[in-house]
Amino acid sequence: MQMKIAVIVVVAIVSLGALDSAAATDVVRETAAIVPPEELDGGGFGYALGADDDWIVVGAWVFSPEWVAVYDARTLEFSHLIESPSENDMVNFGFSVDVHDGRAIVGANWDGSADFGEGAAYVFDIASGELLREFRPADGSFFPG
Repeated sequence: MQMKIAVIVVVAIVSLGALDSAAATDVVRETAAIVPPEELDGGGFGYALGADDDWIVVGAWVFSPEWVAVYDARTLEFSHLIESPSENDMVNFGFSVDVHDGRAIVGANWDGSADFGEGAAYVFDIASGELLREFRPADGSFFPG
C-alpha cells in the first residue's frame, strides 16, 4: 500500500502571559509540510528529525535501503539522500538524528553482529553526504540509537 507521509513544520510563539491552551492554539500555525522525496511503502518518515539554520535531516528508518532525507532549511526543498553505510540490512538507520554545524549524526540502533545488533552512530558532512566517522560500543554491548 502506498502512503503519503509528511513532516509538518510548526511555528509556535507564546508569550509568558498567554500560556493557557486556548491562547496557545491561537498562535500555533502550520507553516510548511516536508514530504518524502519519493513514494514510500510503510511508515517511519519523520520518526526522527534534526535541524539547524541551513539543513533539515529527516529519518526514514523503516525502509530498505535505509536513508535519511536532507532538505534546505531556508527553502524546505529536498536536497539529497544519505544512505546507510552499514553492510547489514534493516539496522534502523535514521532511528535518531541530530544536526549541528553542517554535520549530521545518525543512529542505527540495530547495526552490528548480535541478534539485534549492538548499535552504531554515524557522522556525516551534510552537504556532501560523506561519512566522516563511525561510533560503536568498545565492548560489544548494546549502544542505543
